[in-house]
Amino acid sequence: MKSKLIQGIEVTEADAGSNTHRISTSAERRDADTWVLNGQKTFISGVEHSDGILVVARARMDNGQLGLPLLFIVDSDAEGLSRTPIPTTVPWAEEQWTVFLDDVEV
Repeated sequence: MKSKLIQGIEVTEADAGSNTHRISTSAERRDADTWVLNGQKTFISGVEHSDGILVVARARMDNGQLGLPLLFIVDSDAEGLSRTPIPTTVPWAEEQWTVFLDDVEV
């Protein structure tokens, strides 16, 4: 397995900004070696150039509530990860994206 160059960091969400204790992207343990991510990130830059992305998600506890923030490295081309460009009126140095995580296994 080759090393991944992390160029994107996915923290920001529409309803939470960058407050990691308010994000709703969830990480649920499937088994001892696999987590599944679900959620949406917004105003993410560098996605189109990244090999891997650092994703901040909150652990889904047994009672269904979201717990502490966790960090995951996700391949940019992982199954279930998609992205949509955000049209902006201000010229940014890089494109801005909304990133969708739909049952992404890590």
